[in-house]
Amino acid sequence: MKGTCRPWPLGRVNTDEPIVFPAMHPAAKLLLLHTMAATLLTCNALQYRPARGAAGATCIQHERDALMAFKRGLNISIISMSEPMDLLPSWQKDDVDCCRWRGVRCSNRSGHVLKLQLRGFGLFGQISDSLLSLHNLAHLDLSMNRLFDSSGNIPEFLSSLVNLRYLNLSGIPFYGRVPPNLGNLSKLMYLDLSEELLYSTDISWLAGLSKLKYLSMSGVNLSTIVDWPDVVNMIPSLMVLDLSFCSLPSANQSLPLINLTNLERIDLSGNNFDHPMASSWLWNLTGLQYLNLAGTNLYGRIPDALGYMTSFQVINLSLNEKIRMMTTSLKKLCNLTFLDLHSCHLDGNIKEILENMPQCPSNKLQELHLGFNKITGIMPSDSTHLTSLVVLDISENNISGAIPPGVGQLASLSTLDLSYNILSENVPSEIGMLASLRTLCLSDNTLSGNVPSEIEGITSLDALINLNLSRNHLSGEVPDKIGAMKSLESLDLSNNMLSGQIPSSLSNLSSLSYLNLSNNNLTGRIPSGQQLDTLYAEHPSMYSGNPGLCGPPLQKMCPGNNASGQDVQNRTEQDLDSMSFYFGLGLGFTLGLWVLFCVLLFKKAWRVAYFHLVDRIYNQSLGSLELKSWSDKILLYAERHELQWSMENLPRVSYSGT
Repeated sequence: MKGTCRPWPLGRVNTDEPIVFPAMHPAAKLLLLHTMAATLLTCNALQYRPARGAAGATCIQHERDALMAFKRGLNISIISMSEPMDLLPSWQKDDVDCCRWRGVRCSNRSGHVLKLQLRGFGLFGQISDSLLSLHNLAHLDLSMNRLFDSSGNIPEFLSSLVNLRYLNLSGIPFYGRVPPNLGNLSKLMYLDLSEELLYSTDISWLAGLSKLKYLSMSGVNLSTIVDWPDVVNMIPSLMVLDLSFCSLPSANQSLPLINLTNLERIDLSGNNFDHPMASSWLWNLTGLQYLNLAGTNLYGRIPDALGYMTSFQVINLSLNEKIRMMTTSLKKLCNLTFLDLHSCHLDGNIKEILENMPQCPSNKLQELHLGFNKITGIMPSDSTHLTSLVVLDISENNISGAIPPGVGQLASLSTLDLSYNILSENVPSEIGMLASLRTLCLSDNTLSGNVPSEIEGITSLDALINLNLSRNHLSGEVPDKIGAMKSLESLDLSNNMLSGQIPSSLSNLSSLSYLNLSNNNLTGRIPSGQQLDTLYAEHPSMYSGNPGLCGPPLQKMCPGNNASGQDVQNRTEQDLDSMSFYFGLGLGFTLGLWVLFCVLLFKKAWRVAYFHLVDRIYNQSLGSLELKSWSDKILLYAERHELQWSMENLPRVSYSGT
């Protein structure tokens, strides 16, 4: 994070609400809680117990043998290991019911294996063709494992598992050509072959997968395939299409008749189309909810048709540096939650662009990314149609004028990044109304004003984690209240005109991991504190450019070489805390050793058990030293510590090392 202003990654908005019981008798509440608990336990039991039929059917013997053969293909030696690893420890020969094995699901009625869910199991080895014995297998997920075929390619025999509805081989380091005979899997509804080492020169076989709803070939080299839209258009059931980073040559083919009426999500990012954006057939897919064309080298104007695709929830057109203009109205896109246009060299007016955002009775837009463009103008004073925003990034543009007080209306904001513009005047106090704000970045502008009065509201933002006001024209003293921002992890006030002393309250920021106060006019003694000392060790330049600062950790001594009363108190308390900690640690360690020693000395049974445990650990870790008897070990211990123990009272128990 080190002083940056990039938005923090946000998870999904949590809409879960606490359970609220209506007014009822305490006994009724207790009964309800017991009922809920029993229901949850039952659901968990059903979720994790193996599938079984009413007649108690277990898995079929020959299918169990097939799974064991599959496991044997995984038991290979791995570099730096002298023995093979058991990569599926729950799959054991003595467990006759394979339906209980981890990752295996069976039919409730017949006991046939229906599902193998082994994604990310850390498997390493060869995929055995014994899977062909699983005639009823409908779901096969081997993704994110280090599996291979003897040839390194996707195994040809997989195309014979004709009952498969779900096949996921993504993240497996296969290489070579994608086998066209996968088109034999006519029942497939889900197919994921994402892997950057694969290629295909003909994907016409996909047209045979008429029931396919999800297709991902992300990373597969399809650079020679020009007619890919025609092939995809022959799968009318398709709902999700991911052909990102496939080196596709273009997306401007003409499709007279669009059959993809069910398509909701399409990701073509990372391809090099290099043609006008408006010429693409994609704008005829009126039911799209998700579109990712990031980094596809499209150019020209964003088509007006986009403004009429009212089903859109996510649009990502970022990293297309030739788009230039953004005049399309998105006012009718009431379902839009995410819009990313960063790094497109857009040169429109910020007021017009923001006014073209969705304007609906219940707007849903949560993230708006307009950074790294050439947008100009003054920010509008009214932002009431953007009140649902969680992330607003307009950094790296040419926006001028003042930050409007209306920004305080964006009550849901978690990230506000207006850095690297030419904003001027004061920081509006209304920013202090943004109670959910976690990242505030106003760096690299020409903001001015007296800090105590202008950022008084900011110091009340309890959730703020990242505050960057660097490289502006801010003056005045650093407010003491800034030490009350307990959540703050990064604070950058460098390259301003701040004066006065550094407030001692900064040492209270226990979560702080980055601090930069360099290149100001700060004076006086630097406050002490373990947190500040640690930060200085990691970033020695954080106080540089302030010739008036003195005292540790700087070499410059303060006038009189006397620390202030507060600093002396802080350092004394810190030293006492450290001494108390280490004294307590040493005392506890010594006391623990004496207690153990006394127990072993006077409790024969404990002594025997203790040394038996030590022997087991010692032999398991080293494996080469074998003690012949308990008395040998205790005698050795006694000799080393010069203890005069009578060997007559020690048990003569032989030790075999097993």
